[in-house]
Amino acid sequence: MPETRKLVVSTARVADILNLDVTDSRIEFANKVATSYCEHIAGREIFLQERTIVVDGNGRPWMYLPVCPLASVSSIKVSQARDWNNVPALDSDSYFLQFGSAGVELYSGIFPRGRSNIQIIYTAGYDTDGFPEDIEKGIIECVSSYMRKINDKAWGIKTINQSDGTNLVYDFDEPISAKYAFEGLKQPRF
Repeated sequence: MPETRKLVVSTARVADILNLDVTDSRIEFANKVATSYCEHIAGREIFLQERTIVVDGNGRPWMYLPVCPLASVSSIKVSQARDWNNVPALDSDSYFLQFGSAGVELYSGIFPRGRSNIQIIYTAGYDTDGFPEDIEKGIIECVSSYMRKINDKAWGIKTINQSDGTNLVYDFDEPISAKYAFEGLKQPRF
């Protein structure tokens, strides 16, 4: 069975806000495209899930993880030999999560410098009911723009008349306000 694509805003909610027929399959398609666009602009996955990463030790007492917001850390292991099965995890009382960010910080000491010497298992991202309002609004603006283009049969291409003739140009033309909102997901929100 194929995996169902998670959406920032439910298709039913998008249809309701935009006063569209929820049974129109094009709305769900546009919503999936808008969610993919959001992740593309953010440059990372955005949905809440557990992740396991192996990173280079930075010689500092803190480390930023690639996906935020950070919900929890299950395990941090340090091993120069990268033998994760035979290394105990750090005591969870030895570190804390930096509020509202993607950071984990040691109460004392540093993460030792090294290549791929730290394994972190953590849960991060947004729950489908917890996205910031500007991100949800950006998705709705994108869907509205996509639906207008689909209905105008102008999806992906537009014609520009120039003095030397007519040219076809790719036109995805997502609303600029949505792009700015999605770019905000590149950094932790405090």
